[in-house]
Amino acid sequence: PERGGGAEQTVPTSAGHALWETSEIPSVAKDEFILDHILLYEGSKLFWRIKRTLDLRIFLCETINALVVRAHDSATHREFPIMLLDLPTVKSQIQEQEAARDAHRASLDTMGQRP
Repeated sequence: PERGGGAEQTVPTSAGHALWETSEIPSVAKDEFILDHILLYEGSKLFWRIKRTLDLRIFLCETINALVVRAHDSATHREFPIMLLDLPTVKSQIQEQEAARDAHRASLDTMGQRP
């Protein structure tokens, strides 16, 4: 696995969401946070409405139990602020979506509407 790092940046956060500010990172982990990333995903995403392609890299940072998202605009080479996502919150949201999907499929099965 590839490891990466970068400068510490502040990210806006909203209550109830998985986003953290770097000020919320446990102080013990701040130094290790920069170095302790495992690359999970690297690719591009076209946002057709704004006609921009963003290059995305998603890392797992086990030290702070978070996902780190780094993005930059491939045309302007502008790097966006680092996003930190609380891993337990992300996992919980995925489980909730999977449970809702499974419940929907089960209801379609009982009504005979699922192919």
